[in-house]
Amino acid sequence: MTSLVDNIYFTDDFADDAADLLAKIGNTDFTESQGFSGDNTKRGECKYADETAKAIANSFDLKLKSYFAIKTESRYFVAPHHDQDGSLEKVAVLYLSGTGRLIFPGEGRELETKAGRLVIFSPELVHYAPTQKDGRYFVRLDFHK
Repeated sequence: MTSLVDNIYFTDDFADDAADLLAKIGNTDFTESQGFSGDNTKRGECKYADETAKAIANSFDLKLKSYFAIKTESRYFVAPHHDQDGSLEKVAVLYLSGTGRLIFPGEGRELETKAGRLVIFSPELVHYAPTQKDGRYFVRLDFHK
């Protein structure tokens, strides 16, 4: 079990899970997303992510609240925002494909996003993804306080 002391933590330890999910995700029903910036973002239930979501929660001693898959088309952009709704302890993103950046301006941190990378961070942190050149798949996970 890994302790999450920092506001931003990342690991590539879930690369095998990401590759497995990407192979199965074509069966996910993606619909137009509400609450995300950009016209080219779709959200879907990802029943295949259940085992991985639970493994991530157990690895970091977190209580899983929810998770969903996100599919983006090329030229997608996520405006600066935070994810805190009052009930979250941590937010995580498991990237399944594509490359790009995840920027935390208040922390002065910029992370490369690539297939297999898991990023866990405090939901109070403002973050954004600048315009991406390629589409991608990722799984967003929310954890209770």
